[in-house]
Amino acid sequence: MIGILVSGNVSGGHLNPAVTLSMAVLRKCAWIQVPIYMLAQYLGAFLASAVLYGIYADGINGAGGKIDGTAGIFASYPYSGDWQPSAATLAFDQILGTALLLIIILAVTDDKNMNVSSGLVPLLIGLGLAAIHNSFGLNAGSAINPARDFSP
Repeated sequence: MIGILVSGNVSGGHLNPAVTLSMAVLRKCAWIQVPIYMLAQYLGAFLASAVLYGIYADGINGAGGKIDGTAGIFASYPYSGDWQPSAATLAFDQILGTALLLIIILAVTDDKNMNVSSGLVPLLIGLGLAAIHNSFGLNAGSAINPARDFSP
């Protein structure tokens, strides 16, 4: 929600490469913008990872400098408990989570739908995203933003 509030007037709140690509396919943004937005998204994710490293440096060092127990700070990983989700389950999990995010974004930004006030758009997308993360966190940590996992 905060990211959309900050970047809404600049890029339309494009914070996720999957969303940017989908919006270009749906002709809701120009293809020329896609590489620029994606570069900014991956650079932003990398810088955010650097900030997180600084914030969690004591915890990482407390774990003996091993990233094993603290890797979830920087990326999402498949569940590693008593059972292992299949690659197909992990892929479908992420595809469905991203599709739901796109449905939410398209629904609240479509003037022909419910004509949601522009001031409520970031809140509704943020609440929808929170619901997706709560619902799809078990299998793969709900990594529905490629920039989050591929940039760090």
